[in-house]
Amino acid sequence: MNRKIAKLGLLLIAILLIPVSMSSQFSTLESFGSKSNSLANISTTFKDINSCYTNQAGLAYLNGLEMNVSYENRFLALDLSAINFAVAKNFSKIGTFGLSIKKFGISEYSEFLFGLAYARKLNNSTGIAVQLNAYNLSIKNYGSKNAISFETGIIHDFSGRFTLGFHISNPFPIKYFDEVNIPTIIAFGARYKASDNIVLFAEVEKHISYSTIVKSAIEYNPVTVFSIYIGYKNDFNGTADISTGFMYMISNKIKLNLGTTYNITLGLSPSISISYALNNKLTSN
Repeated sequence: MNRKIAKLGLLLIAILLIPVSMSSQFSTLESFGSKSNSLANISTTFKDINSCYTNQAGLAYLNGLEMNVSYENRFLALDLSAINFAVAKNFSKIGTFGLSIKKFGISEYSEFLFGLAYARKLNNSTGIAVQLNAYNLSIKNYGSKNAISFETGIIHDFSGRFTLGFHISNPFPIKYFDEVNIPTIIAFGARYKASDNIVLFAEVEKHISYSTIVKSAIEYNPVTVFSIYIGYKNDFNGTADISTGFMYMISNKIKLNLGTTYNITLGLSPSISISYALNNKLTSN
C-alpha cells in the first residue's frame, strides 16, 4: 500500500514537471546524456555520438560506428529515471545514419521516443541533419497516445576553435492530446576553444510557450583523457540549474561520463553514460 501511494506521488510530480521540462524537448524526455547534463543541457555543438540525442547535425563528423547508453535519475527518485540509447554509423560517401531511443517513467506514467536520423557534411565546415521521431505517451487509466514529428539542425565551423549550432524540434506543432501539442523548441549555441585546455559553451533556447533559457558552461581538460565540466542555466523566471561532471577516457574506444544537475527547487539529478567506438578511436571532445 505504501509503495502504491509513493508511486502515485511520483506520478503527480512527473505530471507537474511537464511544463518545466518542455523547455528542452518533448515533455520529460529532455535527457540528452550525461555529457549534456554536466554542461547545463547545452548540446547544439556536439560532434560525437551524444549529438544523436540533440542536434543530429553533429553526427556528420563521426568516423565509423559509435554507440552510447545513458541513465539519469531525476531528483534522486528511483522511479523518475530516464534511459537513452544511441547508435550511429558514418558511410563516407553517403553520410551518417543514427538511431536513438529514449524512455522515461513508471508503469503509471511512461514516455517513449524512437528516432531515426540522417546527417551529412555539405563541405568540410558545415553539417546538416534531419530526424524522424515516433512518440508514445502512456498514462494508466487514460490509455496510450502516439504521434509522429521531426527535428532538424545545422553545425558550422568558422575555424578550428569556433563552432555554431542551430536546432529546431517539431517545427510545425502536432497535436498529441486534445489540448497538448508536442512542443516546438528552437536552440542556438556556440562553442569556443579558448586554449588547449579550456572550452567555453553558450546556448539560448526558446520554447514557443515558455520563457527563453540562457545557458553557459566551461570544459577544462587538464590532460587528454580527462575533462571537468561546470554549467549554469536560467530562464529568469524562478527556475535555475547548476551542473557539473567529468569525462574519463577508459581507452581510445571507451569513454565514461558522470554528471549531475542541481535544480534550486527540486534538487539533484545524477547521470552516467558510456560511449563506445567499434572500428574507430574516440576523441576527448
